[in-house]
Amino acid sequence: MGKGLSRDLMLRNQYFAAEATWEEIGRLLYEEFRAEALKAGPFEVPLENAVAKHQLRLRNAIQQQEGIGGSDDEPLCANYSPDLQIRILRLEPSEAPGPLLDMGCGERGDLVFHLHTLGRSDAFGFDRLCETAGPLIQAGWFEVPWHMDVLRALRPGGSFRYAPA
Repeated sequence: MGKGLSRDLMLRNQYFAAEATWEEIGRLLYEEFRAEALKAGPFEVPLENAVAKHQLRLRNAIQQQEGIGGSDDEPLCANYSPDLQIRILRLEPSEAPGPLLDMGCGERGDLVFHLHTLGRSDAFGFDRLCETAGPLIQAGWFEVPWHMDVLRALRPGGSFRYAPA
């Protein structure tokens, strides 16, 4: 995969790692694009269509492989999939001691609700953008007077997992 694409992916997702799988995916996508571009020839509209198809294929590959998505102008960290977050945090939901607190859970609190579907009713989250409902509290880091208490309240055998956004 080209250094430019790898750089762009890393800027949009700090957890992106250009592994061998990505090298092969990138090679296949660019081969497909090259064939379509050559077929389009010098005609502007078919070439624009080939570029648009290529961009869509890249987005779909990124969404499928990395579990991230969103519009071009939206930070991807707001859309990290629960599975990607679990992988980054090296969290085993069924075995992690509770309660689980997602500090900065995002507008939708996807990880919190995903943990609930896995039977973790002791999962909670807060974020400046979420609505206070169910296990979510609308609050920012500096608005929550007890966020340092979380660190002091860790139980023996508990853990603090951090993944910067």
